[in-house]
This record gives sequence, C-alpha cells and structure tokens, in this order.
Amino acid sequence: MGDIFKQASKVITWLGDADSESELAFSLLRDLKACLHDRNSCRKILKDKKNLQSLHGLYSLFYRDYWWRVWVIQEVTLAKTITIFCGGDLFPWSDLVAIQETLATHHLQDIDIIAHGIPELSVLRVSIESRGPRAMFLSMGYGTSDLAQTLLKHRFKESSDPKDMIYSLIGLSSAHRDPRFVVDYSKSVCQVYTDVVEYVVATTKKLDIICAMPRGLNPYKLPSWVPDWSFHGFGSSLLEHSSKHQFSAAGTSEAEANVSSDKAILHARGFSIGSITIIGVACGMEDLEDESHAVIALHEWLKLVTGTTGEYIALWEGFCRNIMKEKCKPEELKEWTTKSDFLPWILGTFVRAMVVARPDIRLDDHLTYYKDYRADWRSLEEDQVLGMILLKGVTEMMFGRRIFISDSKLLGLGPESIVEGDAIAILLGCQLPMILRPKSDQYTYIGEVFVDGYMHGSAITELTDGYHELKDFAIR
Repeated sequence: MGDIFKQASKVITWLGDADSESELAFSLLRDLKACLHDRNSCRKILKDKKNLQSLHGLYSLFYRDYWWRVWVIQEVTLAKTITIFCGGDLFPWSDLVAIQETLATHHLQDIDIIAHGIPELSVLRVSIESRGPRAMFLSMGYGTSDLAQTLLKHRFKESSDPKDMIYSLIGLSSAHRDPRFVVDYSKSVCQVYTDVVEYVVATTKKLDIICAMPRGLNPYKLPSWVPDWSFHGFGSSLLEHSSKHQFSAAGTSEAEANVSSDKAILHARGFSIGSITIIGVACGMEDLEDESHAVIALHEWLKLVTGTTGEYIALWEGFCRNIMKEKCKPEELKEWTTKSDFLPWILGTFVRAMVVARPDIRLDDHLTYYKDYRADWRSLEEDQVLGMILLKGVTEMMFGRRIFISDSKLLGLGPESIVEGDAIAILLGCQLPMILRPKSDQYTYIGEVFVDGYMHGSAITELTDGYHELKDFAIR
C-alpha cells in the first residue's frame, strides 16, 4: 500500500459530505490563506465575532472521523501531492497544513481569548494544536520516525484489528524491513504488544516505551510493563510533553534490562528515590474539559502544599514552572522567573482563575493571601488572560492524576491509582520517573510520574555521589 501512495502523482482525500459548518470552515480557511503571512490580518479575522460559527466549523472539520483512522496515515506521509475534498469544497493539503501551523505557532493565545467562556469552543485550541493534519504526521514534520515515537504520536487512532495499531505503522518507522521485527498476524495481541516493547528496548537501550500511555482495563492480559495500544481512554503520558521539557530523569544512561523467557517479567536496573506517604484527593474529572471538578481538586492540592507551616510551598514553584513551559513563550517565562516575587505572583494568578471558574470556593487564609497578591510589574488584564491559559493547562495535566508527597519530602504528580507505600523509581535508560508497587519480591508498574527536581538527571548525580544504590527490579 505504501508503494502505491509513493508512486501516485496525486492523492485525493475524502473527508466526507459537506454540512453547513464545513462550508463555513472552508470559507474561513480561504480568508486565512489570503493573509497567511500577515499576523495582524489573521488576528483580525480570528477575533471577528462573525466568525465564531466558522471557528466551530474548523474545530468540527479537524475532529472528523477521517483523522482518527490509523491506516490513512500512509496517505499523507507518502503522497507527493494531496487535494482534500469535503462535499463540493476542495482545498490543497499543503495550504491546510500551512494555515494550521501558522495558527499553532503564532495565534494560540488569540484562540484562548476567543474561546474563553464559550463551551462550544472549549477544545478549539486542542484541535489547532494536535488534530486535523497535525494528527497525521509521524512527528511535527515528515519522514520516518522511531517506532516508539510513532506509536505514541498515533495512540488515539482507531483500527478494527488491535494488531494494526502496530502493523499499520511499521512501514513508516525505524523498524521498517528490520528482520528483528516480523509482522505476524497469527500472534496474539499480547504477543504483538510485548514484542514491541522488547524490540524497542533492545534496539534503543531506552525504557521510555513502558511509560507511553495510561493503563486501562487490560482485556488482553498484558504484563504491567506493556502498554495497551488499543486503549483510547483520555489522559496523556508525560512523554507527550517531553519535547518541550526535555525530561531526562535517568540522564544519558542506557537501559540495563531484559525480558524473561516466558515474556512475563521485565528485569531492569534502577533505584528508588522514595516512597509515597501523603496523597492528595483524586481530581474526579469526567473529561479533559471538566474544569469544575479540576478546580475543586486543585484547591485541595494547594491547601495541602501550603499547609499551616508552608512546608511544601517552595515545591509548588517547580510545578508552576513546568505547567508554564507548556503554555507560555520561552522568552516570557525566562523574564518572569527572574522576578523576586514570581512564586506569590503565579500562585495568585492561579487562585484568582480558580475563583472565576468556581465562585463558590471557600479559600483558607493562606490562599486568600495569594488571591489578593498583585505584582506591580503586571496588569490585572494580563494576569486574567494568563490565569485562564494556565488553568486550562493545569486541568489537562491533572486528568487521571493526583498529587503526592514522599517520605523524602518530594512533591509529585502521579496516576490516580497510587497508594501509600508505592515506590518512586528511576530506571536506567528511562527519561521519566515511575511508580512501582512492591508485591513480595516483584513489582507492578503503575504509571509514569512527575517529581519536582528529579526530571533532569539530578537522581543520577545523587547515585554517583553514593546517595542511592542500584538494584534489580523484576516488573511483572
């Protein structure tokens, strides 16, 4: 199939029948195309209230079923020229890509402001950032990609055969024609998914793939260290945020790992940096847009880390900085974090945004202090917009997670299923810390975790200095 797309002079992509919203979307796209290199003109078009329905049409267009099919990725990756058809509308693929890249690169804050307070546009930003054409690339560009990254990028795609979540992408990855990875439909889903982990660990000397996605109901009886690529539940892996943060919990180390002969156990070298002792409330969110429950949980988390003594308040700063890396321009963040009152300012911005989202929240004295704190180098209007953006970012990061504090006074964000006594482990060759649950002399993988201060190699420095000791983890 791939060779057919490579050799075709033109590929026609059918998005489906037209409707009133798709027609408005294509009209908007034509307007944006005409002024694509003029940011002010683009901004004026986006902010025109007459285009609100057209923006909703664009969101709907980018969420059509076509973009979720795993097999059509070959079309857009290998074809020389593509024309999109939707009913009677046609549009060059290259122009659609250019428009989306311009919006995602230069106009996300405009989109946040436009969509604020309009439920129908609540996921407009997400559709611009990661749906539509952007959902089809192997990375943010073209070309072959590492197998693990390719699978992670397309984990929300759909196929009738769960094995095709792997096999449809092999030809576009680094495993293409590699004799060490054989496409074999006679194997069970469990065998195929286990083969992927074993292959990636052996060829890359990295363990990141086991952190690739949240765990679901496990219908195929997979070992805990094997991701279920057919699971389409909401929630993201921290690996999906790693390109911006450049996480490297295990530094530049290589994995020292192997799979048991019966394929049931992953043996990996690493060390523990603590165990969980205090757990925040579950966020209770029904979906990624459920800001109401997120704010309630965030309120409780903030009370937990500020406390009566402020023992953990400084730890919150690292969490704030990492959220801001997702949503703010690097030059802005660099300037803000040099301010002596960065921490009270950003906490105040968060708390005020929470109160706007949930006016019924009753703040304690500590949080009331931060709510009333104003930095003399920021305007109220600027902080309102930033608070809205950051609250959205926090909500996305909170989904399916809860805050915790370890016996070594580490602040982290882990899966909702964590319990007291779970180990926080750094495995060699893995860029993320993880939660491992001890059971007799073995462990169960629970999920990847954000630990403030331990995302960029400091644990390896501590290991070198003798603060930790390597051990073998048998993960079943």
